[in-house]
Formats: sequence, structure tokens, C-alpha cells
Amino acid sequence: MSGFSGALQLADLNDYIAPSQACIKPVDVPSKKSLGATVTLDEATRTYYEVSKEGDVQPLTESASITLDDCLACSGCVTSAESVLVAQQSHQQVLDHVRSIRATPTAAGAMDAPPPPGQLVVTLSQQSIASLAAKYALSPATVARKVTWFATHVLGAMRVLDVAFFRDVALTEAAHELVDRYHRHHVHFPRKAPTAAAESAPASEATDTQPRRRVRGRRGLASQDSTPDFSHHALPMLASACPGWICYAEKTQGYVLPLISSTKSPQQIAGAVVRSLGDPNVPFFHVAVMPCYDKKLEASRSDFYNEQLRTRDIDCVITTTELVRLFTEAQQQLAPESSVIPFVEFPEAPLDPWFRHDPTTDALIRAPGSSSGGYLEYLLYAATQALFGINLFTADAATRAAYVQTTHHRNADFTELTLTDPATRAVHFRFAAVYGFKNIQNVLRKLKSSDPAEPVFHYVEVMACPSGCVNGGGQLPVDSKSMVTPREWVATVHQAYETGVTQWAHENTVAAQLVESMFGSRTDPRARAALHTQYRAVEATVGISAKW
Repeated sequence: MSGFSGALQLADLNDYIAPSQACIKPVDVPSKKSLGATVTLDEATRTYYEVSKEGDVQPLTESASITLDDCLACSGCVTSAESVLVAQQSHQQVLDHVRSIRATPTAAGAMDAPPPPGQLVVTLSQQSIASLAAKYALSPATVARKVTWFATHVLGAMRVLDVAFFRDVALTEAAHELVDRYHRHHVHFPRKAPTAAAESAPASEATDTQPRRRVRGRRGLASQDSTPDFSHHALPMLASACPGWICYAEKTQGYVLPLISSTKSPQQIAGAVVRSLGDPNVPFFHVAVMPCYDKKLEASRSDFYNEQLRTRDIDCVITTTELVRLFTEAQQQLAPESSVIPFVEFPEAPLDPWFRHDPTTDALIRAPGSSSGGYLEYLLYAATQALFGINLFTADAATRAAYVQTTHHRNADFTELTLTDPATRAVHFRFAAVYGFKNIQNVLRKLKSSDPAEPVFHYVEVMACPSGCVNGGGQLPVDSKSMVTPREWVATVHQAYETGVTQWAHENTVAAQLVESMFGSRTDPRARAALHTQYRAVEATVGISAKW
């Protein structure tokens, strides 16, 4: 394994299956255009040879390749193959692109030379910034300014943006979608008056205490294994920001796809918005720095390819670990005459106006709630205000506690939030956050057995990585020489992430005005194309029986 977090490496069972017997892509052995030639296989060396009509034997040197598009169309791996991801999108691809746009030899020979014309845009995730802050014992704002200097002065980027800016757009759009789905659900299933006693327990307990009729024989097996039809269901809405979860659902749990939010992830909204704002006659290369290898796979989806501009919305995704390698290799390859400067000694450059930064406290601005983007809390509060007229955004802690009950399960990666009426104790909403595939499978089992008219949850924040995005597979691992455990290291990164100032998504007026100026209304077809996507089940060709 190259640079994956130790917490995600489960012996020989992991999400990143290298192409081998597990990869089912049909490989066609190429043949030269020799008239009458045949292809033969040497069983001893496993090498293919071309035998001409005259009897000449030549080895076939052209090798088969597997692309990210192949991975997306294949059900052989649960999520993605590490070696394919690294080969297709890497920090080396960024270096190759920067070298290709160097305008003059002097620009590549001096660290203080002016950057070349701006053909590069870099977008940073705050989880990656937190990982760097933990490693180098710096504040997240300081890390952001140092990375900005590196991107602009060494790589020649014209802008360095913050994914959190576009996450605010994703959060507000997802909240609108949830409200729309709630109305659609109650048109299809007329609302029933909730019973306070039955409705006040956590969803896990409520589900487990329902009387069950035991069905014996083959009919019983069929009833347990039958796949539900959610094609006309609006609830529960499942989060869509995690590409590992999306890939898993498309390849193994296709029946839940109608329930997954169509709102794009912040990364892809960033790609679509920035691409739309750019001059179509001036191409640029958009690089995203993310905590997760599966973000590479997300950027490669055909849905995120701009046919008009003939490019992807995000050209290349690199992980936090790859960014650290880029710090050194970019200096060595782009400015070989200069000495390599360690990251802690990088100068600091001013942050972009779109960067979520509070100059008063010199802290980054993040969404309240989880370190995976705060979807759970924001959507709960936004839907509560839109549907019931209760403003929990500005409420004090006591008022929030009266309305919202939090249930932490024995597994720290499974949390439920329940919105109840303080007077009647009737339940209005049940939300949950589930991290890790084991918890995801448990929730999916609950959805299968729940009453469609009364969903076990109204919204679920789903993330494939245990502990969420701060523990993404591309984050910096704990130092092997350190006495710190992986769990303690994740807590340190989480603490660095939480040092930021919190602000609700709708309070980002700059992002709101940008979307309004671009699309006018969220119902505009252009807004739909830029902010929403679709999912499709991948036909299974190989059985997958891995369990977490």
C-alpha cells in the first residue's frame, strides 16, 4: 500500500483491490497487422507472442491498461483499485502539466520567478489542511497560506480556492432537496398522526421492538433476501458527498440509488462552477486536494465531463499525502538550481477572497457539526425551519436540547438525532450519521425491513471511512516512530479541524450571490445541471461476498 491511512488497512481486506484476479475487465490482446499472423501464449513465461505467416516470432510489447472509466463500469471491486487511481491521477500528472505550460526557461529555473500565465486552479479541502496542521504543528490558517504560496509561486496557479466555499452551496441545495422530498413523500403516503410513546425511542430501538412474524421454509428465505423497490420513494434521503459510498451503492446496493441525494459533492460543485465562470477560450487545469483516494474516481465519472469544453470539471485529484510529496518534488523538478525549502519554512501568501477565513480571529470558517461537512446538523435545522417554522439556527443550547435528542450508539460511528415536539413528544424527524461500511450495511438492513410510509430515518449522512473524512484514505498517516496510536492521531486531526470558526451555510452571502448571479433561480435548468447529478446501478458480473 502506498500512502493509505493505517486505520483503513484491514489486513488483506480493504476497499482498494489491486487489478488481478479480482479485476474482471476483459482484456483483448492486441495483434499487429501482419497478414496471416497468429497470437500464441508461452505458458512458462505467461508472455504473448505473434507468429507471422513466415514463422517469425515476436513478443507483444503493447500492454493492456485499466482506466478509471473501466473501474466505474466494473463490479469487480467494491470501490476502486489503488494502483489504477494512482496511475491515472497523481501529483506527477500535476507536475507534467505545469512543465507543459512553462512559458520561459527562466520561469522554471528560479523559485522567485513570476508565475507563468494562469492555467492552473487549485482547490483545497479543509480536512487536508487539518491533516497538514496536525503534522507540522501549525494553525490551519497558516497551512492554508503556505499552500497558497506554494501553489501560486512554485506551480503557477492563478487561484487557490477552498472546498468549504462550495460546500456551503452543496449544503443549502441539499436542504432544499430534502424539503422537496419530504413533500413528495407525504403526497405519496398521507401523513399519520404520530404516537408519542412509540415514536420517542431511537430508530434502532423502535425497529428492533416491532413484533415480527416468523416465516419458515423457502418463503421465509425469500422474504429476508428480497430486494425492496424504492424507485418511487422520496425518503429517507441518503447523503451523496462520499464517493466511496456512492461506488459501493452502485455496485452492490443498486436498489437504494433512488434514495441518494442528487446534489453533487462540494468537490464537483467547485469543478462545475469554476469551469462555468472561466473563459471557454482559455483552458485551465483544475486540481483538487482531497483527503480520500475515491475522490479521484468521482472526478472521473462521465457525468462530470463537460462535452462543450471537452474536459472534466475537475482535471486531477491528489490526496494530502501526494501534496506533501509534491512540495518536495515540484521544487526539485521545476527549480533544480534552487535548494529545497521545507514546508514549515514556506512563505505565506494572502488567501483568495473566496477562501473561508475570518481575519478577525485568523481562523478558517467551517460548517458546524461533523468534520465530514456538517450535513447532518445543517439539513436537520434547515428542514425544521422550512417545514415547521422552528428556527434552531439562532436558538440557544437549552432550546435546541428541548427539540433535538442525540443518541450515541456503542459504536461511535453511528449517531441519531431526533426532532420532537417538546409539548407532545411527537417525533417529526429522525436523522442519522453512519460512518464505515459495517454501519452502512446495518442501516441498509433497517431500510429493507422498515415501513415505506414511515421510514426509519428521514435523512442519513453516510461516509465510507470510519471517523469520517478527517480519517480519509489519503490523509497523512501517523509517524511510524511515534508512540501515538492511529485513533489518537485521528483525534488530533479532528481537533485541528475544529479550531475553525463555525458559520451556517446560508450565512455565506458571497456564495449565495454567486449562485444567484449565475443561475437566477435554483430551478433554472443550468442550476440543475451544475448542482445535481444522477446514479446508475452497475450490473454485477462477479459475486462480491466481502463483509465488514
